Amino acid sequence: MAMEHTQLLLVNRSADEVWEWMKDARNVIGMNIFHERVEWDEPITRAGVRVPVPHNFFGLHRERRGVTVRAYRRYHVGFGEYKLKEEKGIDVFPHSQELTVVPVDDKRSILVNHIRGVYVFPVPKFFREYLFRKYIPKILHDDNCVCAVGVGAMSPDEIRKPFGLILWPAMVFFGGKFIKQSTRTRIIEQAKSYKPTSKVEAGAGAGPGA
Repeated sequence: MAMEHTQLLLVNRSADEVWEWMKDARNVIGMNIFHERVEWDEPITRAGVRVPVPHNFFGLHRERRGVTVRAYRRYHVGFGEYKLKEEKGIDVFPHSQELTVVPVDDKRSILVNHIRGVYVFPVPKFFREYLFRKYIPKILHDDNCVCAVGVGAMSPDEIRKPFGLILWPAMVFFGGKFIKQSTRTRIIEQAKSYKPTSKVEAGAGAGPGA
């Protein structure tokens, strides 16, 4: 059975400013903590593009996954993610994800990050649901914060590794290693030289999560 979650974040940037960063869909795809890189040399500005995205899961397992951009329009990017056919084994979490920016006023907007997927772990259903409900909100919140940093709405120094994941034992020993190899880290590093075009006060506040 598919499970869904929506995570919100209020950012002190206009929707147009956020979209300026989002409109290259590589940024949206790359903000996830598990994505090592987005293997595409040009900006992605349309639906239908299929992109290889190597993954690193807690430093213990790597696999090549694919992302297909399924929706692309102003203020909205949606994609599906799946294990590439040449990879051995089952796809333990095929899913789709959408990032939408909703205008609030000329200085603020809300990031709406929605995911829908199915865990295929060989464990009881209640345990799959427990993992989803416990960790997916933390991962999506981290996505949103990375986007906020990318648009200059949050200081790079404010963003931290999602500490809730430390409860997964592998994170204790390997978390720092795989974090450094993720595209999330590169976005944060690039943001340190970001110069906003407007005089909007920096800072982001967490909106309500679903």
